This record gives sequence, structure tokens and C-alpha cells, in this order.
Amino acid sequence: MEMTQDLPGAGAAAPVNWMLKAIMLTCGVVVNIQAKAASIWKLLTDAEDFPRWNSTISGIQGQIREGERLQLRVPGTDRTFTPKVSEIAAGQRMTWTGGFAPLFKGVRTFELRPLNDGSTDFDHDHGHRAA
Repeated sequence: MEMTQDLPGAGAAAPVNWMLKAIMLTCGVVVNIQAKAASIWKLLTDAEDFPRWNSTISGIQGQIREGERLQLRVPGTDRTFTPKVSEIAAGQRMTWTGGFAPLFKGVRTFELRPLNDGSTDFDHDHGHRAA
């Protein structure tokens, strides 16, 4: 469902469109790392060592393998998140999915892009959407 609403004082020339179908929030970062993709992939898939380089996670239980359910602990809370490793393209891409079905879905994607100079672009996206 789509609705159009005029902004007060802006006249009919400045409509605001509201999409009621779904709400989505995504944040992401791309960083160039001076390392081969294979070295970075090893870090990304080592659950025990994950908190050493990722300050948003204080611990992971489970194996980072396709189809596995992880238990993620975050700093400052007793809350545990349980995403599923839903996709792995070894050495290139990994996706974790979770949420509170059917109301909410979270998707975390890790992607590696090797470059000709021997470095790797690391793209990490984290999105949430209402179903």
C-alpha cells in the first residue's frame, strides 16, 4: 500500500511517499584490507576468535557453516541472538539470517572482493526489515 502526503507549508509540489508494505533499515561498511581474501575468510569463519576483531559480538557458540544456527552474545546485555548461517560461498560471501518471524527479519552479509594489488575489499551489510 502506498500513500502520498503533502508536507505542511510546502504546497502540493513536495509530496512525501509512505510505503506501508515493509520497513527496512540497512547499514553497511566497505573497507579495504591489505590482506589476501583467504586470510580474511579464515577470520570470518572462526567463531571462537570472532569477538577479538568484532567489538559488536562478545561471543559465538556454534560452527560458522552453512545451515548451522549460531548463538551470538553482544556486549552490555544478557541477550542472545540466534541467526542461521543461510549461505556460504567459500572464500567470497556469507549470509546470516534471523529475527522474530513473521514480524521481523535480520540479514547480515559478509562479502570479500580480492583486488589485483593483493588487497581485499570487505563489504559488511546488516539489514532489518518488517515482514
